Amino acid sequence: MTRIPLAILSFTLFVAGCGETRTQYRKMPAFYGQMAQVDGGVDGRTRDGTDIRWLNSEEGSLDRFTDHTGEMFLMREERGDGTISLNALMPEHVLLLTLECVRNQEYRLLWDELVSEETKRWYEEEGGGFDAYDSFFRANRRDIVAMLARMQAGISSQEMRRVPLEDGRVRLQLVEQLHPRFRYVMLETVWDGTKHRLSTIR
Repeated sequence: MTRIPLAILSFTLFVAGCGETRTQYRKMPAFYGQMAQVDGGVDGRTRDGTDIRWLNSEEGSLDRFTDHTGEMFLMREERGDGTISLNALMPEHVLLLTLECVRNQEYRLLWDELVSEETKRWYEEEGGGFDAYDSFFRANRRDIVAMLARMQAGISSQEMRRVPLEDGRVRLQLVEQLHPRFRYVMLETVWDGTKHRLSTIR
């Protein structure tokens, strides 16, 4: 995945009389401003008196920004032992990571890192488990990639809709006018308390 560095974190000290004010500038992905459900991006002051000022970043920036802990967020990150971690703070991360994994035929990585536990249980109960899941993605790879790629292109336009559902679920779907052109038209995610995960593709 091509990654563009997005996070700029700087501190400026302003001396005024006997006191000094510390200002922290954070570069926020432009995408955040388009999402009403995403917190953040509001100027303010922390408990230690640091003024926070948000700066706009490039359009469609979803990776390599500083999260609320001050750490650099990476959707795809290599651990110390060489294994890969897939991280999704928002449903759009699930979309992009799923697209990358399916394009690269990294089905085991997607299963281990991003598929929700309820979806894994469904595959186990229906029979086949991972093998059935793997067969589904391999048989429908072209159609799934076509849908996800169009969704990616429509993130900042009106061609993809983001629909909040119940129980931490979010549906990303192509607008109805595009449905006749695609076999699959929606992806649903679920928040598990740590990250968004892939629930279903329909």
